[in-house]
Formats: sequence, C-alpha cells, structure tokens
Amino acid sequence: MQFFRYSFKAPKKLIIMRNATFLILVLTLLIAGCGPTVQYIGRNYTPTANVDIYFSTTDIKKSYEVMGKIDGQSMFFDDFQKIQDKITDEAKKRGADAVLIYDMEERVIATSQNTNSTSTTETHRQWWQTNSATVTTAVNQTKRVLHADFLKYKDGN
Repeated sequence: MQFFRYSFKAPKKLIIMRNATFLILVLTLLIAGCGPTVQYIGRNYTPTANVDIYFSTTDIKKSYEVMGKIDGQSMFFDDFQKIQDKITDEAKKRGADAVLIYDMEERVIATSQNTNSTSTTETHRQWWQTNSATVTTAVNQTKRVLHADFLKYKDGN
C-alpha cells in the first residue's frame, strides 16, 4: 500500500521559463556592460556642446593646444564608430573643442584552438592501411582601440 503516491514536482514548462528568463537577464547584463570604454588623461574645461572631429593635423585650420589624450576600446560587438561616439561624448564632458583621432588598431588578446582528429583503418587479405586526418581551427578574440587627442582652440579662433 502506498501512502504517498504523488510527490510535488515543478512542471517542466515552469522550469524552462525560469531558465529562459534567467538566461535572458544574464545576456542582457553582459551586453549592456560590454560597451566601449575610455581612459582619459589631461586637463578639464567647461563642457562644450559641439566637437569637431579630425583624422589628420593638416585638416585643422585653427591654432590649438593638446589638452589631453584618450584611448577608447571595445571587446565584443561594438564597431569603431561606437568607440568614436563614446570618445566624442567624453570630449564634450571634458570641454574639448575638437578630437584628433590619430590611430586605430585591432589587438589580438586571446586565441582559442580546437583540434579534431579522425582515423580509419582498412584491411584487406594481405595488408592493412590506416588513414588519419587532423584539423585545427584557431579563433582570435580581438579588442578594437582608437587613440585620440583632445584639442582646445586658442583664443581668437
């Protein structure tokens, strides 16, 4: 005779929904926290509303001084434009009149490898032969970096 025939188990649908909700939450936090980051060193002035963007010193027609240096970087899904936008926002906060972007690079920060090997043996009456193949796949994890100067126009410009 069974007294406790039924035990309580959470329905599979509820468990799947909880796991999916948790996964979506974790992925959202990871993606939100992985945007471009900047590191700045230099002087600060009153914030500005507009910032000019230059990629060569020959394009700058006003006299200026370099007020600081900044590196912007991103590791995952962000392209160089998003890094540039982050640098531009930081330039406005720091009071720069212009940004001179002078270098961009994509650094390899990690490499992962996956190796698969297969082997087959064929036999015939008098002989046997072994065939093998090895395939190695390498994947690089990269970090995108922009280097720039913040410029402050000299009086009279």
